[in-house]
Amino acid sequence: MKTQEIPNYRLIKATFAPMTANRGERVKLFESPRYSNDKTESKTFSYDSDIDNVADQAIAILERNGMKIICRCTEVGYYGFLCDNWAEGFKSVKELK
Repeated sequence: MKTQEIPNYRLIKATFAPMTANRGERVKLFESPRYSNDKTESKTFSYDSDIDNVADQAIAILERNGMKIICRCTEVGYYGFLCDNWAEGFKSVKELK
């Protein structure tokens, strides 16, 4: 198998940001740079205690914004979601609502 034969997906990660003196609990979504002149893009959302799970809240945010989630992955401190959203309807992480 060659590299070009394997689908290329976007990796969007989510993590929990604890309460501070000025802010409540939050969920941060971010996407690492793909090219040397890119920067990490991120957006922070208020934690939704009704959902009460960082991964489920991230899924809700991504789906609400039209992201097609292919699969999930985890690493220490993060949940990752592979999304198939490159062309039409592309949204940067900063554009998520």
